[in-house]
Amino acid sequence: MSNLVDRVGKVSDFGNGPSEKIGGKSKNFSAEFGKRLKKALEEIDNLQENADKLSRELAVGHDVPLHETMIALEKADISLRLFVQVRNKIVEAYREVMHMQF
Repeated sequence: MSNLVDRVGKVSDFGNGPSEKIGGKSKNFSAEFGKRLKKALEEIDNLQENADKLSRELAVGHDVPLHETMIALEKADISLRLFVQVRNKIVEAYREVMHMQF
């Protein structure tokens, strides 16, 4: 499983400023960052759905290995907790910028 930084990207992946010309097209930092966050959230949602599916199948009595179900549940939990912490840091940074006086 790739980590959230690989999925969202590093600041250096977005260019040097709010917008940068690449191949004749303008690349907007906030739009690209938003797309990457959305993709990471979709991957987390897929992990959650897979974990729910496996746990339902296990509860019903289907032949699902317990260890695979537990691994899927832990991956979903860890991914969601990591994303929440990233969101908290983004909100904290936004609030800090909003309180700055220029």
